[in-house]
Amino acid sequence: MKLSLYFVVVTFAKFCLCDQDCFQIRDAISRPFHKIKNCAQSIRPTIAKVRVRTVAQCAEYAVKKRGFAFNWQRKGSRSKPEANCEILDCLTSPSSLIDDSDFDYHSIYGRSIHSKRHTFSVGVCVGGLGVFTILEKKMNYTSAVETCQSLGGDLANIASSSRTRELSKLLNEKLTDWYKVAYVGLYIDADGTSFITPEGVSLDCFTFRAWGPGQPRFKNTQRCVVLDSNGFWKLFNCSTPLAAVCEIFPVPPSVLCALTATKENLTCLHQGHLTQCSAKNMSRLSRSTVL
Repeated sequence: MKLSLYFVVVTFAKFCLCDQDCFQIRDAISRPFHKIKNCAQSIRPTIAKVRVRTVAQCAEYAVKKRGFAFNWQRKGSRSKPEANCEILDCLTSPSSLIDDSDFDYHSIYGRSIHSKRHTFSVGVCVGGLGVFTILEKKMNYTSAVETCQSLGGDLANIASSSRTRELSKLLNEKLTDWYKVAYVGLYIDADGTSFITPEGVSLDCFTFRAWGPGQPRFKNTQRCVVLDSNGFWKLFNCSTPLAAVCEIFPVPPSVLCALTATKENLTCLHQGHLTQCSAKNMSRLSRSTVL
């Protein structure tokens, strides 16, 4: 079975209106969709439906609608619904897909999100933004970065109103402390002159801010940014043990596990799962989801 991969160009406006030394957000980023499972579909609510001629056109439509996955009705299917391309705002675990010989399931997340210590169930898919995990065990900033990266991600980027709003809601739901606060992907650079995102981009290249009252309060010991459940950013001492918000990056599948065709799916010539991948050798920007 061939690995199906569709690269779709996503167009971004340039956030950077500063001098030539400012990092320029690329005008376009290729977002790959992967066929995760043949003869299966997700039953998550759809955010859009359309009839198109090819699976590549379905992938283009998914990007337009900010979808992270889609069900594609293959040519030669028995049923003829009005739409053959169903866009989903979040991914579905392969084990939760239902068998359907007429459809294939595609996603930008080419693997199940799990590790020895963390499973898919702890990851929360936020529609249109990505998959996030709250590290409730308190640790310093450096340990939080290392833990997020071990899960195939990084501390979450918060440089947009939608991300700050939705992630603060997540903190409110998941944390139990009276003051709900967590490390996020924003810190002061070594020169102490700029705030930097996990992608290495200066905050000056974004227009959104959510500093709390009196913030940012610059002190030599306070160089790491936290987000609280009220939606405010604050500077904290990086050695302070706190919870953290990880963003899990979409990465391609690398292992193909072929399955034997079942009697129920005789029309499916190549049934299989695509699971487990490696995020090595991929730039942090290329793995990031749409802001």
